[in-house]
Amino acid sequence: MAFNKLLDEQIAWLEAELDRESDAREEQANQVVNDGDSPQKRVRKESGYVPEAKSMPEKLADRRAGMDALLKNECVTLKLITPGQAKKMTRRFLGKDPKVAEEEVVVELRNMLYSQIRQFIRSHEGGPWTSHSAQSDLRMDIAATKSVRAVVTLTQHIFNERDEWLQDNKGGLTGRFFGGRFWTKR
Repeated sequence: MAFNKLLDEQIAWLEAELDRESDAREEQANQVVNDGDSPQKRVRKESGYVPEAKSMPEKLADRRAGMDALLKNECVTLKLITPGQAKKMTRRFLGKDPKVAEEEVVVELRNMLYSQIRQFIRSHEGGPWTSHSAQSDLRMDIAATKSVRAVVTLTQHIFNERDEWLQDNKGGLTGRFFGGRFWTKR
């Protein structure tokens, strides 16, 4: 009997401990919900930062801004393209990825530069590029450009070389009367 009495006391003690523990868990859960201390319910202080959401066309326009400035300013100043052509180019690439748009612009600018150089070589019988190797090197340099900035830099270099040649060969009567055009007998 003493054994049964001891067993009853231990069972009662265990039940009391279990009840206390479950009550403590319920109180803790109620406290978190009521206090608002949970990470989901906590109110943060205002930091003053307001995130700025941009649409995809705005993001693409921001990434293309440098290329647009080069087209509208540098390329027009160098007379590689006209202002109207620059506007058309920028409008045509509105929804495209900037890398794809730049590749297409570079192809057009290279063609424009090459046609201008070819016209100069034909009208001035070679100019500074009289040898075939110099002309092929020039063609290879033009074909090797991969960015708008590289085309602009190469154009500046080529035009400086052309202007130096024109200054050296502008003297004499033909230079005064025909604007520096170098005439030869045929």
